[in-house]
Amino acid sequence: MNQFALDEYSRFAVKGGTMNEARGKQFARLVMSHVDCDTIPFLWQYASRFVLFDNIFATEDSPSTPNAVAMISGQAGETQWVKHGPNGRSYIARNQPGTIQAPLVTDPEPFHGSQFDSTVMNREPAGAKEPYQDNDVATNLNFASLALTLLGRNAKAVMSQDLDQKNDLSGIKRDIEFIATHSGNPVAWRWYEEGYDREPTDNAATASHDSYISHHEAPQFFGYIANNPALKGNFRGLDDFFTDMAAGALPPDGGVFYLRGGYANIAKQEPYVRPGTPPNKAQKIRAMRGDDDHPGYSDRQISEAMAARVVNTIAGNPEIWKQSATIITYDESDGLYDHVPPRILSYGPDGLPLARGIRVPLIVISPYARVHAVSHVEGDHNAVIETINAIFGLPALANLPDEAQALAAGRAPPFNGPNGVVQNYLGPRDINSQISGDLLSAFDPKRLLGLEPLLPGSYASIADEAVTSFPHYGSRGCATLGIVTEDRRQDIANTIPPGFNPLPKTYPDDN
Repeated sequence: MNQFALDEYSRFAVKGGTMNEARGKQFARLVMSHVDCDTIPFLWQYASRFVLFDNIFATEDSPSTPNAVAMISGQAGETQWVKHGPNGRSYIARNQPGTIQAPLVTDPEPFHGSQFDSTVMNREPAGAKEPYQDNDVATNLNFASLALTLLGRNAKAVMSQDLDQKNDLSGIKRDIEFIATHSGNPVAWRWYEEGYDREPTDNAATASHDSYISHHEAPQFFGYIANNPALKGNFRGLDDFFTDMAAGALPPDGGVFYLRGGYANIAKQEPYVRPGTPPNKAQKIRAMRGDDDHPGYSDRQISEAMAARVVNTIAGNPEIWKQSATIITYDESDGLYDHVPPRILSYGPDGLPLARGIRVPLIVISPYARVHAVSHVEGDHNAVIETINAIFGLPALANLPDEAQALAAGRAPPFNGPNGVVQNYLGPRDINSQISGDLLSAFDPKRLLGLEPLLPGSYASIADEAVTSFPHYGSRGCATLGIVTEDRRQDIANTIPPGFNPLPKTYPDDN
């Protein structure tokens, strides 16, 4: 981790020349930067008022896709690797064999909706701005996920409707039987992601999928989800969440709901541009309208405004608010430096560290939450899965027969890591242990027992005029919230280096 800045510098400086060295220096400085409460005051406000988890890591030492998949499965395909090897099944597209096999370690596109998918009717959408190269599409994933355990006793009946059972169910046959036999009522779930279907940003009557980032849509990677008509209704666009909330169309018994932004923002907001910014630079800034807080195309304040609209919508509905727990987190760290190194829990087929990745922020907002609290529980995206398991009484993914078998097989010598390291974690780890806790410490026992009143929705809400005004809180978020950052409290000099370029890729001339 201490070489993050060096790596960024070296990838440009190695080309030689003053300009490349200058560009490398700017990217290295960007790695060492941070985002304070003047820049993202809404997220700081949630962290200050509710519960911040400061010891949660990305599940995989990788970019977005593997960790998006891990958000619902606790892994990126280690189970599939152990069972089928790193080669797996090869598909054909345009007479070229392809697909990336598990475990995923890059940002491939999902199999369903790609050029390898032979589905004719009701195909999954492909992101209009996604590359879909023949050598950059994931294989069909077929290990267990929350989408399977949430089916409860209906697992066998629902899975019987899959359109390609030979390939889609080959890795979960015993899991299905176990879940159907040992589980209770099904629990509803939905994945709302911007651009999946028609959004307010579309001009035509049909969906353009221009804002859809398909390699972030975790359920679409799994054949037994994406290729099952009984589960199609769980895939929705981002605006559908607000429409469903307004219409009272969420499942009456609750459920698990994921929300993700995309390349645009359905509120049609424009990033704030400082007065006096040259027109050519202002144009580039305004083009970064994404709302998923990903570098390169999104804006931090537009992204936190989207999160605030979601929280406000939940907090503004008393019936929903009183039975809600909202988790704000990230799939991975965007490459920013962190002084806390992750545990190395596993190695991939290439012998390089696979798990874990760098720390990610995680905030829990709930009427049952503790206030002004920080939890030091260690974990990764499995911590979210553990919490869902506890709330809804689901079996742990790691205890399902097919996953348990793969975890045991992964400990064998053929899968040993460097220097003969035994691989104990080639699969999900959603069982409470020293290296993987849950998020239940976020909740106040007295509120859960009715001994203390629930926090009102107003405590979580941010005024609409603040959400729609840029810059947020007039760029004085820290002062508005009464937050004194540690560098100021301890009188530590935190001087921005002369010539620091916060957008070295966007403004290369400033390097």
